[in-house]
Amino acid sequence: MRVEAGLLYAALLMLSTGAVASTPCANLPAIVDGYLRRHPGWTLVSTGDLVDEDKRLWARYHRGFCPGIAVADLMGDANKWYGLALRHRANGTALEQLVLIGPNRKNQTERTLAGPYKGDSVLVVWRARRGRYYSYETNQYFFVPHDSIIYELMESSTITYYFARGKLRSVQTSD
Repeated sequence: MRVEAGLLYAALLMLSTGAVASTPCANLPAIVDGYLRRHPGWTLVSTGDLVDEDKRLWARYHRGFCPGIAVADLMGDANKWYGLALRHRANGTALEQLVLIGPNRKNQTERTLAGPYKGDSVLVVWRARRGRYYSYETNQYFFVPHDSIIYELMESSTITYYFARGKLRSVQTSD
């Protein structure tokens, strides 16, 4: 009886672990959940929204992360900012947008950084660490002093959003 109970427990544990790993867009931070509740119809981009090739690339480079949310310390002050790649489907049309949610002294800050626009291709969002990056706009390298948020059309183009000297900046970092 104990062996059977142990096997049943192990099987349930494996199934529950698989469910968590396959749904990285679940268990959202309260600030993100609140935003989605205030904007009905908008959902985070999930791996289910991606074409097969993009699913493979996402699994290879960002396994375990949701393609619709990036959590980053954009100011270097240990406060969390959230980049949200969002989709809205209605009447056979898909709209996409990138929203940035972050802390503010008195309340949260919400900014739409891109869109909404009709989206035939799905863009993803992810966090990049501080470092040196190349700008396709200026053909020069530049330094990002803290985390940044990358908005990417997989294998096509990326825009890097970051703060420098207290200002939000954006640069196309691949084409």
